[in-house]
Amino acid sequence: MHNSRIIANEFEFLQPASLAAILERLGDSGDETVLMAGGTDVLPRMKEGRYSPKKVVSTMKVSELDFVEINGGVMHIGAGATLRKTAQACRDVKPLAVLHQAVSSIGKLQIMNMATLAGNICTASPAADSVPALLALGAGLTLKSAQGEREVLLKDFLLGPGKTALKRGEVLYSVNAPVPAEGVSGTFKKMERVGADIAKINIAVLVTRNGDVCEGCRAAVGSCGPTALLIDGPGEILGGQKIDDLEGGLIRKAGEAVAQAVAPIDDVRSTAEYRRRVAAVIFMDAFKAAWEAA
Repeated sequence: MHNSRIIANEFEFLQPASLAAILERLGDSGDETVLMAGGTDVLPRMKEGRYSPKKVVSTMKVSELDFVEINGGVMHIGAGATLRKTAQACRDVKPLAVLHQAVSSIGKLQIMNMATLAGNICTASPAADSVPALLALGAGLTLKSAQGEREVLLKDFLLGPGKTALKRGEVLYSVNAPVPAEGVSGTFKKMERVGADIAKINIAVLVTRNGDVCEGCRAAVGSCGPTALLIDGPGEILGGQKIDDLEGGLIRKAGEAVAQAVAPIDDVRSTAEYRRRVAAVIFMDAFKAAWEAA
């Protein structure tokens, strides 16, 4: 049923008005229940026959999930906040430029108005554009269930394609992204076939700069492994080093470390060889932009 506009299976559609009601529904449901935010991933999969749930529980009527706020140096993004709302909030916070760039690249206006950051994460696609930026920022997640809540780092939440650490009866309540300090800047870059397409490869680089010295570098790459990868090599190579040539050997060495760390595959969008070759180049481009912005 590829590319069908029809959802073939019958299902019950529920729109609870509160988080408590959602948690109650999930607690009473089995494995054939799908939790849906904006629906920009769930509904196409249902039309293709890849999902055939008995129940679909929507979060979009739950106003307590629709928030973006900064407390204690951390931006908290509720599970009901759309990508558009998230991008607008990040645009007004210069140190979060890397997240603004990543979120803004996910889709055109229709997608931005419906999809959510929480949904982009919970789909657990290795190519999710928001994830490298959030990994570079050291983001965490707040998960809630009828039994209480727990905190988990994003890097520990994503287990593989389509797999997360969400337990039965849990929902992602908020994404918590630390706001970088002064002297820290980040950049997101993406290679795609056409505009707003799923990434062949994407990368987020966060640089800590003190004059001409790189005090730290965090790099995360998507679409090059079972999950997006935080890569230690660039930080180990560039940390504490004076940067006097953005085209020089030190930056190239860091780029090669990225290329060696990724584990790409061949698929319909690209080849593993292309991704590995581009990984070094796209890191250098992102580092240069982040360095200059810092």
